[in-house]
Amino acid sequence: MARTTALLAIRDSLAVGDVVAVWMTLNLLAGPFGYRALDPPPLSLVGSAVSLASLYIVVLILATQRREDQLTQRVRTHLELAILSEQKTAKIIQLLEESRGIIRRCTIAMIPKPKPWLQPADPGSVLVASENPCEG
Repeated sequence: MARTTALLAIRDSLAVGDVVAVWMTLNLLAGPFGYRALDPPPLSLVGSAVSLASLYIVVLILATQRREDQLTQRVRTHLELAILSEQKTAKIIQLLEESRGIIRRCTIAMIPKPKPWLQPADPGSVLVASENPCEG
């Protein structure tokens, strides 16, 4: 948009300059050739036309700046939302890591201690115990 407005402003300013030059030339040369000048020498009509063209260019520039400001604000809002999302994601990951640690600790605490009768027997001690059944 800014590029288009800049091109329009340059094109319009060149067109206005050309029109003003032709207008001044025709009005200044009309007298020596015997014609009545349409805009006699203070050239008030040319001044009004240039003022109107300047106003048009100023409006184009202001509209472009307003549009750029809106786009800048939109980009800033998107950036703030992205930062906020990243912070929330980091907090969720932190909470998941904490809960994973809690679950791991609870799982370890819930595993029962091994009972001696569930352990495999030592063959040597079984052999000794079977040879001496009366000893405890």
